Amino acid sequence: MELTSVGERVRAVREGSVTRVTLTHPSTGNALDCAALEQLVGALRAAVSDAACRALVVSSVGPRFCSGADVFTQADDAPEREASMRAFVECMTLLCASSMPTIACVEGDALGGGVGLAAACDIVLASEEVTFTLSEVIFGMIPALITPFLLRRLTLGRLRYMMVSSRAIPAREAREAGLVDEVVPGGEMEATLARQLGRIGRSSPPAIATGKAYLDGFGPGGLEARTSAAMALQQEWLKRPEVMEGIQMFADGFSPPWFEKLGRAGR
Repeated sequence: MELTSVGERVRAVREGSVTRVTLTHPSTGNALDCAALEQLVGALRAAVSDAACRALVVSSVGPRFCSGADVFTQADDAPEREASMRAFVECMTLLCASSMPTIACVEGDALGGGVGLAAACDIVLASEEVTFTLSEVIFGMIPALITPFLLRRLTLGRLRYMMVSSRAIPAREAREAGLVDEVVPGGEMEATLARQLGRIGRSSPPAIATGKAYLDGFGPGGLEARTSAAMALQQEWLKRPEVMEGIQMFADGFSPPWFEKLGRAGR
């Protein structure tokens, strides 16, 4: 076992031909603040450029797989927000465009950008008790950055529902929607991962790499164009004063102005 990198928020270990990158900051729900993103980008870059690596696994510790971007700590820092957005898009792109298979082991709830991080992987294994939530609209945000990666797995209609409802989707329902590839019973994640890695170990790396690149050509436009458009939309959205005011209200413990208890009309 080779410890390739370790930080307060991310650990990377290569064992044989498999690199495992683990989010290790459960006290923040494995939120992707600037420090976490810097460590995650570094670990993923190293893994995808490692000629000895044949598979890349992303996992976490704690009750949450990943809570997504830590927008609250960046509410008043535009340059920091932009740098974080670019780093997050690079993380998802590295997972999606890597020539090797990438596997997400989701053993905790995924929220917002955490859903996108999992969706960017080729294979998503999820424990049966976890949920997937697009929670951005609650905070006055939109899931622009993760949309190009979610649409690799979800229909537009299903993505629309998850965004508008902000409902926590159970793992089995996520499996039916295509967001998850395999639902794993409690305590069986490592055995399930081992079986999957065994199948990958019998597969031709050049065939996998070529097949991945070929399938990416069937998407609507190139990944770079889609992520660039997503970045532009997110940047424009965050320039709106009411958006940042709402985020700041959340950070200060207050309800934003769009919170309202809606009744059942016409009953």
